Order: sequence, then C-alpha cells, then structure tokens
Amino acid sequence: MKAQYRRTILKERDSLSPEFVRQAEEKIATNFFNSEFSAVPDGKSVMLYAAFRNEVGTSELIEKLSSKGIKVVLPKTSGTVITPYEYLGPCSLKIDSFGISVPDENVCPAAVISDIHTVIVPGVVFDRSGNRIGFGKGCYDRFLPRLPHAVKIGLCYDFQIVPSVPVSDTDIPMDFLLTEKGFIFCR
Repeated sequence: MKAQYRRTILKERDSLSPEFVRQAEEKIATNFFNSEFSAVPDGKSVMLYAAFRNEVGTSELIEKLSSKGIKVVLPKTSGTVITPYEYLGPCSLKIDSFGISVPDENVCPAAVISDIHTVIVPGVVFDRSGNRIGFGKGCYDRFLPRLPHAVKIGLCYDFQIVPSVPVSDTDIPMDFLLTEKGFIFCR
C-alpha cells in the first residue's frame, strides 16, 4: 500500500508546473509567517530541508527566517542517518550525489539538537492524523525521536493528503501539516 501511494503521489507531484510550485511555496511561507510557529524563542532554531524533485519549496522560508535572525538548520543525510547543520547562507551549501543542496560540513557547524524548536519535515504522502510516507529509507523516523521536544510540521501540497496512511511502530507522526491551504492540527 505504501509503495502504491508513493508511486501515485510522486507521479502527480512530478507533473506539477513550475508556476504552481512557486505559488504554493509563496502561500505556504505566508501561512507559516502568519502563524504562531514563526515566533521562535531566542536561541532556538528551525530545521527545514532543501526541496528536491518538486517537493514543496523551502527557500522562501529559509531566507525569511534567516533575515529575521532565526537560526536555520538543514539536514545532511549519509545512508539513513541525518546530521543537522546550521545554515550560513546559500554559499554554505553544496550539491550532493543526488543533486540535493546540503550543508557543507567544512563550512557549517553541527547544529545543537536540543536547540531545534520546530522541524519541518518533507514527505510524499500524509494523512490528517500526521502519519507520513517518505521515500522509504526511514531517515526521518530514525532522526525525529532525537527531537521529542520539537514541534513536527509535515510540509506538503494539499493533494498529498490521503484519508489514511498505513503505519508501523517506528513511524513518527507529525503534530501539524502545512499546505498551500493552511495548517492542519494532527494530534
């Protein structure tokens, strides 16, 4: 079931026009900054991701958070292990073997896990209970237990939300979903 959901939604996501992707990113950034989630306590950080293959874009969120003096953290994945690094601007990124922008560990300091206040999580499929399907490697499900204190927000287009996602004991649900149509409270 997970594989079928993944194939169907990725096919739809891959067919999105650049204009739709750009407009959705703008709406999502507006929704985020019009919410209480944009009020990040001093000394705390927001972890995002660099968009890949028509994922919801995060560059506007990253740049606006940075311009407000909020520390931004981005993941670098090695195998199935996520290591978070502080974002120091576009020049602090490099392209990995998959074509994804990732922090350059020679430039970016490792992030302090306990300082991550909010983590914005990518996914392929979500349901309104906050369950998600990613690319199938379990990277975020292994990483998120290290952030029990952080607010977990699944970032997706509205069409990526289905009635129910199959879950296992190791799946970590989101607290909220954020789409171009607004926030959904999950738990």
